[in-house]
Amino acid sequence: MSTTLPPIPANDAARVAALHELGILDTPDDDSFDNLTRLAAGLFDVPIALVSLVDSNRQWFKSSYGLCVSQTPRDVSFCAYVINTGDMLLIEDASQDARFSQNPLVIGEPHIRFYAGAPLRSNSGFILGTLCLIDTTPRILSSTQQQHLELLARQVEQLIQMHYQTRALEDEIARTNVVSARYEAIIKGAAAGIVRINGKGRIIEVNRFVCTMLGYSENELIGQNVKMLMPARWATDHDNYLAAYQRTGHAKVIGTGREVDAQHRNGDTIPVHLAISEVALGAGADNHDERQFIGILSDLRDIRAARERERQERQLLELLHRGLTDYHALVSGNTLWVFLKQALRNLTGSEYALIGEVIENDTDEPTLKIHAITDLSWSDESRDLMRKLVEGDLMLSNADSMLGRVFAQGETIISDNVMVDARGGHLPPGTRI
Repeated sequence: MSTTLPPIPANDAARVAALHELGILDTPDDDSFDNLTRLAAGLFDVPIALVSLVDSNRQWFKSSYGLCVSQTPRDVSFCAYVINTGDMLLIEDASQDARFSQNPLVIGEPHIRFYAGAPLRSNSGFILGTLCLIDTTPRILSSTQQQHLELLARQVEQLIQMHYQTRALEDEIARTNVVSARYEAIIKGAAAGIVRINGKGRIIEVNRFVCTMLGYSENELIGQNVKMLMPARWATDHDNYLAAYQRTGHAKVIGTGREVDAQHRNGDTIPVHLAISEVALGAGADNHDERQFIGILSDLRDIRAARERERQERQLLELLHRGLTDYHALVSGNTLWVFLKQALRNLTGSEYALIGEVIENDTDEPTLKIHAITDLSWSDESRDLMRKLVEGDLMLSNADSMLGRVFAQGETIISDNVMVDARGGHLPPGTRI
């Protein structure tokens, strides 16, 4: 059986022209893209993650994590199917799919079994390629994971657009050596934050994206030291670093991209990807007023949230796995409830937790039997009470307390300060919660 050739979309010539216009094909490695594919591989626990751009007769990898080739023929490309449909492609087991079972990438290296590819679109709507995940064993992708992959694909699209805008900006500076109207249009309309500073760290220009993201007006930023947009741990050394770079030429951040935190006006920190370049204006090393630097900030809050959700999912799976594998030992050692209580604290990030069972008594009034609870005692009397609760000698029956409203009345209760909350049941002095 021969390999099924992927279909060619009707607008392929215009699509390929749009891809070439971006000027990204056959460009050098870029940390911004490589960091993202490395992140994708880690988030989804796959050995291979690619940013694949589909040209006329090939698919070229702007970034390839776990694959030691830069391109493959288009006619064996899984990504070419995404180009035709514009939809995410999920292949749980390529060896069982008639379209791919005889594909040389399936029957030979890298022995693809699982494939998930999310389309990458240009600003004009053409499908340029995919952000794809590959595994050598069959697997499935949950709906939540599919959403995470879509979010990462949107970030790749921004990086592609930023590459195009940066290239256009560099061309304009090389031709005019001044900030031109075209530069202004790119800066103001960029789908990323852009800050231009002089050699003393003073802000010369910001775009609307930065102001919106960090809660400032343009007038509040122009003329200020850019370190006001940094958390204290970086702001403290910023001026010294900038001066040292201009004196020695030794760069730690300039010319590279990295993930950092930006400081919002309200004091919150916002995760961003920051890339800094020096504008080539020919100013001397000691002419700090004339030297200029541009920082490009991409908002990573969605990706950071996706990472946190993934971390929580992994933590939950690990706890479930331990609970299942160690179940008999936990039960026989009478530590199951303690284990579950600690798992509840870890998953919710809480200092205190309890696990109880609602029991109906002879009067049909529900009571709560405590199986596990964080020690809340603050006196001999309260310690005796805690012991009785844990040993089952005492059950809770007050339906009017905050906890009683949960176990007796079925309410969901959320309180920011139980010590002053009227629903708290008038906790006695010395209570630690």
